[in-house]
Amino acid sequence: MNMAYKVLLMSAILLRRQGVMAQQKGEESSPLLIRNLKGKPVKTTTSSTQVTTTTSTTTTTTTTTAPPLLVDFMYTYGAPSIGRNPPIANPGNKCIPGIRTYTEDEECQCPWYDAWCAFNSCTDTITNTDFAAHWYSGTYPHAKQSTIVLRWKNNAQVQYFYMECDDSDGIATYNYQNWPGENQPAGVIDRIHSLDEHYERRIVEVPPSTRGPLLEYASVSKCGYNYRENDVVTCLRKYNQQMNGLSGIYAYGWEMLAFMNHVHDNGIFGEDSDVAYVLKNDEDPNFRRCIINFMGSDETSGDLTNFMGDNGDPTTYCGREGIQTGVRNELWVITHDNQYQDIIKPALETCHEVTCVGHSLGGSLCNVFTMCANNGEGSGDDFDSLAWTKLV
Repeated sequence: MNMAYKVLLMSAILLRRQGVMAQQKGEESSPLLIRNLKGKPVKTTTSSTQVTTTTSTTTTTTTTTAPPLLVDFMYTYGAPSIGRNPPIANPGNKCIPGIRTYTEDEECQCPWYDAWCAFNSCTDTITNTDFAAHWYSGTYPHAKQSTIVLRWKNNAQVQYFYMECDDSDGIATYNYQNWPGENQPAGVIDRIHSLDEHYERRIVEVPPSTRGPLLEYASVSKCGYNYRENDVVTCLRKYNQQMNGLSGIYAYGWEMLAFMNHVHDNGIFGEDSDVAYVLKNDEDPNFRRCIINFMGSDETSGDLTNFMGDNGDPTTYCGREGIQTGVRNELWVITHDNQYQDIIKPALETCHEVTCVGHSLGGSLCNVFTMCANNGEGSGDDFDSLAWTKLV
């Protein structure tokens, strides 16, 4: 990690934001998020448009059905935002099912001059935020989907904010799509970005009815930092032996389906490896569920340059303007790799349901991947190289 990168992020200052804190006890479950890891999930429905043409002698009625959404769910952890207004959403500005989550720390602090403050009225203050989720705060809003903020309070307990994205409320853009606030502190050295050390330990305190499969899917992204297929499989199978002793996704009938590792020269940073892989679940023989995971930032090979300099500027991708250039470029080289065309796409074509999962840069890739897959039909090469024929 170079010094310019550290200085860039450590310039963040505090911003308090308002919200309603969700307590662990008594949390109401959301129909959007409830999803048994072994059971068949509630399927999303595609809309249809009815066109009626009337002549003097006959009336002809035709029904045009919208293409199915290629990506059904998206779960991201500490992902930088990458799409300018309007924020990334499903067609018709609909919510993307799934959850975005990020971490923050809060302490009750007293002025240095008030010796008795701790015994009277200290002030709750945000002291740290996941630097990756904070990266483009104020520039790019986050995707339109339900969000959980994982807060570590006073070094003693986990609290969380839960914000539901609900199409029935008619809200075009939620305030929390701009969270974390651009002036919140976001530490690079004292960062709270690790999946196992910071995310899993907080997510486990959120009721299952609220978090859905968010905890189990963390293992998918954690193991996705391996460069070889066998190492990913070993990581998933032995996940309960890792730091937090959690079972991970393999305990729920998931298996490896497809794997790729795009390696390319990244100039002075050396080789850059971009791993993507697909898992399958065939517990219902008539309904295959799949997860595609994109690897997060590999600091040693220069992935972080995707978020620096001119790469932070907006560009056009898959027919949409305002997409962050670095992440667009990263996804473009992945989807134009022969491994994606020959291995990943054919695997996705065997799936009735597809969920995209990613941590850090991997979560940003999920955002652009989902945007293009669900909205980009007819945009040309970007969509054609990425998309597959959905199994329905």
